[in-house]
Amino acid sequence: MSGNPDFWRADVSIERLEKAAAQYGAFVFVFLKDRVTHAYGISACELLYACREQGVSVNSGGTPRYQLYILYKTGEIFKSASRSNFVVKLHSN
Repeated sequence: MSGNPDFWRADVSIERLEKAAAQYGAFVFVFLKDRVTHAYGISACELLYACREQGVSVNSGGTPRYQLYILYKTGEIFKSASRSNFVVKLHSN
């Protein structure tokens, strides 16, 4: 992401997240940087709860989507491309 290369933006469809949570599904985020793969996962229920509780911004242009900013080195999600407004920590191996 220009301006802050440690973050990547991942917009998640609210409808898709709600459906996955109802089915006890999970979300996996994969980011490749300098030939290294960073992969993180989280249950859809946990992600949906965190987005709602933390008041994550919704991009409503087209399909409504939560705007997530992921710090790829740690798997932490924030509301913006800075280390403020923490939302939730993703899980990794």
